[in-house]
Order: sequence, then C-alpha cells, then structure tokens
Amino acid sequence: MRCEECEEYGNVCVLTDNIGNRNIVSELEYHKSAAIHSIDEAIEHLMNLSSKADKTTQTSLVLAIQDLMHVNGWLSGVNITKNETRK
Repeated sequence: MRCEECEEYGNVCVLTDNIGNRNIVSELEYHKSAAIHSIDEAIEHLMNLSSKADKTTQTSLVLAIQDLMHVNGWLSGVNITKNETRK
C-alpha cells in the first residue's frame, strides 16, 4: 500500500492497494513504518553488494550497514508526535 492523501484529511493517511482497497491509518505511524521498511531494504541491498565486493569495499559496506541498523533501531524506539506549530 502507498499513501496518497496525507494532507487532505490531516493526521491520517489514506492507503490504497493495487486493487483499490482503502485503509485509513495514522499519518505519523504510517510514515515511520515506511521509513523503517525502506532502511531494511537498503540494508538488504548493501548486504548483497558486500558479498560481491573486494575486501576494502566490504569493510566500508559493513560500516554503512551498521550505521543504518543503528538508525533503524533508534527510529523503531522513538515516539513520534505531531508538531502542533506546523501549518
């Protein structure tokens, strides 16, 4: 599912799947989950690259993977609240 209408409804995302089913979820939670998923995919791609790279590049990729894992862990544990001053 992908978000198409965050701003129109305010504080919620209207998600539509590939066959047209719609689901309404919290805007903050949806985008937090989407960010975590994207980081997971980036880690997976870097791991695939690492297995094919030379030793120097592997070391750099492992460090990048570790950094992404730390960001992912932090994001998973953070409580995201709405900025009430945003217009």
